Amino acid sequence: MLQIWDTAGQERFQGLGTTFYRGSDASIFVYDVTRKDTFDVLGTWRDAFLIQTNQEGNTKFPMLIIGNKIDRQDRTVTTDMAKEFCSKNSIEYIECSAKDSINVAKAFETMARIAIARIAPEDINFDTPIRLKDEEPKKKEVCEC
Repeated sequence: MLQIWDTAGQERFQGLGTTFYRGSDASIFVYDVTRKDTFDVLGTWRDAFLIQTNQEGNTKFPMLIIGNKIDRQDRTVTTDMAKEFCSKNSIEYIECSAKDSINVAKAFETMARIAIARIAPEDINFDTPIRLKDEEPKKKEVCEC
């Protein structure tokens, strides 16, 4: 099961970090490509997350950085800037547009694959299909014979 907690970087969730993040197998950080200040705090978010999950100094903890709002023309953070940060910190990177649904599913699939890659093969249940919450299972046809 994939659980996603969205704290939106809000200060009111800072004190609950340890509770929210306990047992996490991976982390996604999203910044706005039109607001450099959201990019500039990625290192702080990463470090705080690792401290709160008792992973401080773990350079191999699975993380994904998402640059959002690539549909906008007023971009202030370039792809190269983000890739350089992610490369230096051994973090995967993807760009998305939540508004235009560009790479959103791909981002979650990427994060799931990164997290699953860390799980021992005997602990993975491949019989359970991966389905996003908003996808409803197909209803079976009932024969009225």
